[in-house]
Parts: sequence; C-alpha cells; structure tokens
Amino acid sequence: MFSFFILDRVELKPCNKTETANIEIINNYWSLPMFKFLTTWVFCLFLSIPVAWSAQEVPFLTYHNAPPFIVDADKQEGLTYDLARLLSDRSNGKYQFVVSLLPRKRLNIFIEKLNTCVVPWVNPAWFQDKKMNKYSWTDGFMKDSNSVISHAAKPVEYSDPESLVGMNVIGLQGGQLVNLTELIKTKKIKKVEVRSYFQALKMIAAKRGDAAIIPTSAAKHLIFQHRMKNTFHFSSTRHTQYERRFLVRGDPGILIFLQKQISFLKTSPAWQAKFAKYGLIQ
Repeated sequence: MFSFFILDRVELKPCNKTETANIEIINNYWSLPMFKFLTTWVFCLFLSIPVAWSAQEVPFLTYHNAPPFIVDADKQEGLTYDLARLLSDRSNGKYQFVVSLLPRKRLNIFIEKLNTCVVPWVNPAWFQDKKMNKYSWTDGFMKDSNSVISHAAKPVEYSDPESLVGMNVIGLQGGQLVNLTELIKTKKIKKVEVRSYFQALKMIAAKRGDAAIIPTSAAKHLIFQHRMKNTFHFSSTRHTQYERRFLVRGDPGILIFLQKQISFLKTSPAWQAKFAKYGLIQ
C-alpha cells in the first residue's frame, strides 16, 4: 500500500524511497502504446452504443380500447403495449413506439395532422381505403374475424344476413353491423346495443339475446379471462373475416421497417406466446 502520493499531471511520486520502483512501473504504463490503444478503443465503443434519447419517437395510435388490445391502460398492459415494446426493441434504438389511446373520431383527425404516426390492428376497409392509395399499409400480420356468438343451449348457426331475421342481435352502441344495416332499419332484425363486448357476452349468458356479433379475438380473451369456456357457441361461419395491418403515415423508413417485421410477427414462438397469454391460442 502507498501511504501518500502527489499527482503531477499523469506522473505519480512517492513520499519514500521504498515505493520508487513501483511508481516507476505505474508511470511507465501510462506511456505504453497498448494503454493508448485500449483507451481509444473503449471511447469508440461508447460512441457506437445507441442511447435511448436518440430514438425517434413514433406515435402508436389506437382506438381499440378493449381487451386483449388494451387490458389496463394505467399499467400499460395488453397486446398493443406488448407490440409497441417489441417493435421498439427490434429497431435497435432507432424507433420508440409510444402508445396513445384515442376515440376513433379523434384518431382520424390526428392521422391527418401528424407528420408521422402508426395505427396498428386495422384494415383498409375501415378507413375507406380498400385500394390502399390514401395511406401506406403493411401486409397483414394477424388474421381475425367477427363471430356470431350464441348460448350453448340455444346455438345459432350463421350463413348469411337472412339467417338472423327475427332475432335480437347484440352489438356495440353506435357501431355498425356490416351487411345487417337494412334488415335492422326495416326491423326484421332487432339490434340490442351495449357499451362493451363483455356486456354483450353477459347478456348472451343470461339468455337476454339470441346472438352477439363480437371480434373473435376480443371474445376469446374475455371468455378465457372470465372462465366462461362452455357457456357459448361460436357459429362455424364467421360474420366477417379480415386481416389486421399497420397503417403508416409519413416517414417511409418506418413503413419499410414494419413490413420487415411481418414475417417475425407471424412465426415467432415468443410473440405467439403473447397470444396464448391472452387466451387467443388455446
């Protein structure tokens, strides 16, 4: 041990003669070419490490406020948060996807106002863009559908809109039931409006409606979460089927990045495990 040293620039000086040899070794080390090489290498390595504050923040807008997409907004739980974190990680520090939950009408306004944004889980038909020339779109990364769900003790098999004539059909308040609008207007089908998909399932469980039309992903998650597996019947024919995609506004680099992730999202066991966690794969 050294009792005391005086630091003169980079040279250490001992206070007694017995320490002279050791100090000479240390002073000589500072002048070694290898030491200079190592310090330069460490400095360059530090500069090459991506830092969080250098990432481009990308608004990740969604109006899907129901499980499994949004389970708990305060705790940032749900598939949308999982997807945003996954994409941020896979960009290696280039992008930070920031989830923002908005009503559909406000989301439409934001899409037009923001220079750059991404909307996950959507389909061109829902944005009057079937030809995909209004916005930029990735390929589909999740197949989904709207299911016709009835009580297991009184199953309903859907074949076409006419097969629901004379029934009380449960749907979300303010939402449109595709292909059923005219039959509802002419009162051949009675639409019963509810505020949530879970409320729709509870009404079917209580036999207060003949059928409910619910996104299959939402229905599977709710049935899994509330342990209602044997309560319902899913019609073998879906009401509608579609693929969920990314809508991209602005920066073409983000579109290229997201398109490259489609294959991973379709095949990754780790990502598929997320679906199992929410009851989408059983």
